Amino acid sequence: DYQSVWLDEICSILEANPDIKWSDLEATIMLSDPHPPLYFALLKILFQLFGYTTLVARVFSAIVGVAGVYALYLLGKEINNKNTGLLAAFLLAINSFHIYYSQEVRMYALLVLLTVLSYYRLVMYLKENTYKNAILYGLFTGLMLLTQFFGLFVLVSQVIILLFVFIKKEKTHKLLFFKQLLASGLVIIISFLPALTIFIETTKKKYTAIQPTTVDTVFLIFKDFVQQSYILLFLYSGLIVVCIYYAFKEKMKQNYLLLFSWIIITLALPILRSYLVTPMIVSRYFITILPAFIILISIAILKFKYAIIKILLLLYLTIVTFYELFIFNDYYNKIAKTQFREITEFIKKENKENNQVVSNLNWYLTFFFNKK
Repeated sequence: DYQSVWLDEICSILEANPDIKWSDLEATIMLSDPHPPLYFALLKILFQLFGYTTLVARVFSAIVGVAGVYALYLLGKEINNKNTGLLAAFLLAINSFHIYYSQEVRMYALLVLLTVLSYYRLVMYLKENTYKNAILYGLFTGLMLLTQFFGLFVLVSQVIILLFVFIKKEKTHKLLFFKQLLASGLVIIISFLPALTIFIETTKKKYTAIQPTTVDTVFLIFKDFVQQSYILLFLYSGLIVVCIYYAFKEKMKQNYLLLFSWIIITLALPILRSYLVTPMIVSRYFITILPAFIILISIAILKFKYAIIKILLLLYLTIVTFYELFIFNDYYNKIAKTQFREITEFIKKENKENNQVVSNLNWYLTFFFNKK
């Protein structure tokens, strides 16, 4: 709680206001911030249990962020092996993009967690085709969609993988596979229903605040993933090339297909829509593909034959990451968010005659001023 909550975070806090009736939650979201309701509903429950404070909201994101690290360990382990899971978890734990959104009163840390769990259950289902695995996959995918609408692009990437597997299935197994997918699809649809009205309204909106999409806009996503560091960007790019080399060498095994589909489809569809319909490229929306990149990088590091090369690579990567985080960007000491808390405290202190405060941000500022 070192930094004040900024505009988007205040939106989350106001929408999850415990004094507003549950029946009005959807209307409040539609009024200001058309995202699916799961995150706001969970935040509202926490406010009711532990108090209506920014600290409660930030702690929730932190806990979810840590859970995301453990979930990535599970996914990396199932996709490749235990060492991949451990390395991927470590790289996510020190990733500044993930750290930032694990300290933000927004849904992005929860989105990472549920996206990873969705893919984890998908991999489990592909390994063992049972109704239990299909339904669990459907449940986590439905919750992912109920957290952020960009999860729909992730779902498309998963559907492509499932279609590929279905085509390759023997005829005797296809019917059962299809029935299980219908069961998971039904769970996804039922889970998504609470967000359907909001989704329909969102598709009608054009977001003028989002800049038109260019090559630089897309490049910025990957720069943000590595805290704007060209050194880290160069290193990660090199490791991705190594991974692509081994993917072709190993004839595109299912784990590579799954990871590359995850990244390419989830990235390409919003870019295409941005050019054809309305700009929608914002780095944080693509946090859904960060886990896939980290797993690929982990696989690439572990592909090196000699242990000393692996150790030196990881050590260099860690040193550069910590240098960027603690020294160059001075992340934990530098104020980087709009100081709504500080400006309102200043006004309350200096406004000794209790004059009326006039602002076009009155909806946001009521949280810090007298709520009456």
